[in-house]
Amino acid sequence: MKQLQPEALPMTPQRYPHILLMPLGKDAIRDGSVTQIASSYLEQQGFQVTVYDWQADELHGTSHLPKDRLTLYLANFEQYSNQTTIRIPWSPKHALNVPRFCHEEVSVFVSLANPYHLQDVPRVKTYINAYTATRDTITLTIDKLMGRSPFQGISPVDPFCGLPDTRL
Repeated sequence: MKQLQPEALPMTPQRYPHILLMPLGKDAIRDGSVTQIASSYLEQQGFQVTVYDWQADELHGTSHLPKDRLTLYLANFEQYSNQTTIRIPWSPKHALNVPRFCHEEVSVFVSLANPYHLQDVPRVKTYINAYTATRDTITLTIDKLMGRSPFQGISPVDPFCGLPDTRL
């Protein structure tokens, strides 16, 4: 876990009534849809959720960014034995789904399947590895983001990928 943004957690509807959900990668999982599971659970917790649509977005600056919104990235890029590298393929339209306003808005990046994504998003201030994309993992991760229980454990890998800029 990387946490350089103390105002991000706990994520509550009182602090951030609006969640901009940024699903990345494979949406279909055994339990359904990453986007549907996360958005439904967040709404049950009292958040208003907007799922990001990079095709409808236009280039813009930071003056319109709401202060009562948290951007939640959920990345699901599974590893395969014959695939030695997994990098995040950003949207073809100006990479609009890249975490580009890390210093202007509160955002949290959760990797559901690959513990090495911090190398692709080193500027993200709050980063969590959840290790597997299931309904239980998604809902439990949201519960932890909301402060219902602490993050525990020791990472079995170096989530900082040995890179100094991932720690900044």
